[in-house]
Amino acid sequence: MIHRRLQRGLLSVVLVLSSTGISYSQTSSITGTVTDQTKAPAAGVAIRIDGVDTGSVREVRSNDQGNFSVPLLQPGAYRLTAQKEGFKAVTRSGIRLDVGETARLDLTLELGSVAESVAVTADAPLLDTEGATVGKVVESRRIDDLPLNGRNVLALTMITPGVKSNAGPANSGFADRGLTLSMISINGGPSAANEIILDGISSIQPVFADPTINPPVDAVQEFRVQSGTMSAEYGFTAGGVVNLVTKSGSNQMHGTVYHFLRNDALDARNTFAVTKPPFRFNQFGAAIGGHVIKNRLFYFGNWEEWRYNRSTPLIGTFPTAQQRTGDFSDLRDTAGRTIALYDPSTTIANPAGSGFVRTPYAGNRIPTSQLDPVSLNMQKYYPSPNRTPSDPFTNANNYSKNSAEKRNQRGINARVDYRVSNSNNLFGRFSFFDYRTDNGTTAAN
Repeated sequence: MIHRRLQRGLLSVVLVLSSTGISYSQTSSITGTVTDQTKAPAAGVAIRIDGVDTGSVREVRSNDQGNFSVPLLQPGAYRLTAQKEGFKAVTRSGIRLDVGETARLDLTLELGSVAESVAVTADAPLLDTEGATVGKVVESRRIDDLPLNGRNVLALTMITPGVKSNAGPANSGFADRGLTLSMISINGGPSAANEIILDGISSIQPVFADPTINPPVDAVQEFRVQSGTMSAEYGFTAGGVVNLVTKSGSNQMHGTVYHFLRNDALDARNTFAVTKPPFRFNQFGAAIGGHVIKNRLFYFGNWEEWRYNRSTPLIGTFPTAQQRTGDFSDLRDTAGRTIALYDPSTTIANPAGSGFVRTPYAGNRIPTSQLDPVSLNMQKYYPSPNRTPSDPFTNANNYSKNSAEKRNQRGINARVDYRVSNSNNLFGRFSFFDYRTDNGTTAAN
């Protein structure tokens, strides 16, 4: 909600300790069944899941029916290894898990020595057959590479199936980075009645339904737009869910420095503007992620500044210099005919029938004695005409100005991931956002 002057600082600190992951809504799972070549269940198979980027390790065994499940995995790249005495080891690489996904991966063991192995290295899509939730993931590559006018990650919800904007084509996050972005309908649900989850925590203001924390593009790993039949963890919504995950560090150090800009020096003058209105848009920042202790302690940080300073030409109609003195001899219609003004003090009953009649002012001029002093004092707050009117008879559109709009935003995100053991992870995030607007005006030259 934009007011004439608004200063809003938002601070969010999230600290989560779980047995193996961050939170159910922000993690992924792998499930499947292990069989031998005769399709008989293989019980007691050792299943090992290795995180490619973080060096994390998860180990489980298949049960009597050959089923296994590895829950609470952070979204990312993984490698799976299955081993059992009397069978060749099976290694499956190229596994990519998205946020909120329960991927199914069935394995078949071949007779042989454990020293022998069957390796599958090609990336293959994994099916999520375990839930009824309909969802579409927008992963890190598309978030980083797709052009975004305003570089707001929530604008990418529009590329997912079933999402409709109720704010028109302005749903880009270029100028309005709050309410406009949240005014979407997911699979026919009510507008602005959706849940936004950031790292497992609700990030939406109940009053206006706009995002509490608006993470920059460089701080988001991926997100999923979800609808349909969802589990109980997705409450507080009459529509769908936008499930975001912030980036974490890895064993490899990565960083970016960026600056995106738009400037009136590169623009043409607006047709209705007397001069080219000023327009400045600057979005700049930096991000860095890496490790403090390899395979165990990781960090990620992002800082971003957003500056929006734009003027829009406005056109209006104001009294001429003659009219300000009570002289309305130039008051005409579009055909050039004089529009008569009548003296209210001469109102009498119509001698010819029903109603009343009044006498017009001589020359369409109001005597000075009848001018209200309050009205005369208020005239100083009305601007004088400064442009050639669109219609010389009516003096329509005889004034123009540039209406200035200034908005600034600063965002800081910091995240630390600590792998206590193969069974326990500790995760913490600090977010601070300061959003300001100052809607003043500048006169046209």
